[in-house]
Amino acid sequence: MDVRDRDRLAILTTHQDAIDAQLRKKNIPANDVPDLRQEVYRRALKYLSKREITDAVKGLLLRTADSVAADYWNERGIERRGAPKLAEDDVAPSNPEHEYNEREIRKHLTEILEHCEPRGRAVIWARFAQNMTLDQIAKTMGMPKSTAHDLSERTLAELAEEFRRRGITRRMVLPLVERTGEHGGPALPPGGTDKGEAPVSFAAPVAPSVRPPGRWSRPVLYVTSGAALGGLIVYLLMHSAAPLARLSPIIVTVAAEGRPSVQGGILGVDRPLVCPEVVAAPSPASPPPPSGPGQPEIRAKNRHLARAILAAEERGDCETANKLRRELTGAFAAAFELRGACKPTP
Repeated sequence: MDVRDRDRLAILTTHQDAIDAQLRKKNIPANDVPDLRQEVYRRALKYLSKREITDAVKGLLLRTADSVAADYWNERGIERRGAPKLAEDDVAPSNPEHEYNEREIRKHLTEILEHCEPRGRAVIWARFAQNMTLDQIAKTMGMPKSTAHDLSERTLAELAEEFRRRGITRRMVLPLVERTGEHGGPALPPGGTDKGEAPVSFAAPVAPSVRPPGRWSRPVLYVTSGAALGGLIVYLLMHSAAPLARLSPIIVTVAAEGRPSVQGGILGVDRPLVCPEVVAAPSPASPPPPSGPGQPEIRAKNRHLARAILAAEERGDCETANKLRRELTGAFAAAFELRGACKPTP
C-alpha cells in the first residue's frame, strides 16, 4: 500500500462507526465485524483507485458493507436472516406448515440461483436483499445502468419460469420474485408478511410447452382431405344433375289448307308442306331411354338442313334444295322425300 492509498484509507476510517453499525444491522457476529470492515475498506479503495473521494463516500461505504454482509451469509448457505421478532411471536404463534413451506421455497431458490449467471445473481441480491437502486448497482459494480437492468430482468424471468416448472404456482414467498408484478404472481406490499396468508401449495410440475411431434402434419392433412372431398362432391353434382337446356324434338305437322299444294304421292292426298315447328314435348311419366352417342348432333343437323331446304324452295333454288335433301337422315329424310316445291331427282 503506497502513501496515496494510506491517505485515502485514513479518510475512510473516519466512517468506521457507520460501517460497524451497518454490519450489525445485517446480524453479523461481533467477532467477524473487524474482518468484514477491512473487506469493506479494500473494496472501496479498489473502486476509488481512479476516482476522487467526495462527500458521497459514506453512502458508498454503507452499500459496500451491505454487499460484504450478503456475501458473508451466502458463503454460509443462508439467503436471508432477519432479526428476531419477539413481540410478533407473542401475538402470532408459529405455523409449522408455513415454516415448512418457507424452508421448501428457500431450498428451491438456492438451487435455482446456483444455475443463474453470477453477475445476474449479484444484481438480484443487491436489488432486493440490499434495496439498492439500479443506479447504485451500476456504480457499485462498475457497469452501465442498462446492463444492470437487463441482468436483473433476465434473471427474474429465469427465476419465475423455474418456479413454475417446479410446480410452485400460487404464491412466491421471497420478495425478489414477488415484487416484480410483470413477471407473474401478485406482489407483496412493502413490509408485508405471509403470516395471515394461505399456505403455499406445491402443484405438479408444469409440463414444458413443447410442440408434440407431428403437430404440423395435422393441418396439412385436414386441408388435403377437405380439398379431395370438395372435388368429389363437385364431380358427383356435375354428373348427376340434368342438363340445363335440352332441345325439344321437332314435330312435323301437316295442315290442310286451300292453297296450291303438291301431289300427295303415296299418301294420295294433296297437302301443303308446313315448316317444322318447335313444340314442347310432354313430360314423360318415366325418364326416356338414353340415346346413343351422337344423336343430339344428328337431330340438330337434320333440323338445320330442313330449314335450309325450305328456304331454298321458297327462293326457287331446286338444285340446292335437292342437294340438301339427300343429306337428310331418318324421319326427316322420309318426310322430305316426296314433299316440297322441288321434286328430288332420281
